[in-house]
Amino acid sequence: MSLCTIAPPPWPIPGVYGGWLDKFPLGAAFAKGLTLKMGQTHMHKYMPILLERIDRGEIDPSIIITHRIGLEDAPAMYRTFRDKQDACIKVAMKPGVTAPDHTDPPSSRQQ
Repeated sequence: MSLCTIAPPPWPIPGVYGGWLDKFPLGAAFAKGLTLKMGQTHMHKYMPILLERIDRGEIDPSIIITHRIGLEDAPAMYRTFRDKQDACIKVAMKPGVTAPDHTDPPSSRQQ
């Protein structure tokens, strides 16, 4: 994202602490003078509220799942995800599932 940013507005990066950055073009952000604002996501505050909304059917988090596989297919699917193949965004793994179910990519879904 920092490679395509032209103006230097603050660039928030919310999330949960994950340690080292991998393959992030931090040098490009420095060269462009971007301001990065980072902090922990307040997941303990929002998780119960979000889970209640999911239970009531107000939110459907499955919309981001692009692939459903069994655990035995995890190594191959990791490579698919890592290499950004087959429009892989989010993988759901379930023990006992034998045949991979490649869900339609989000771009082909109706909104």
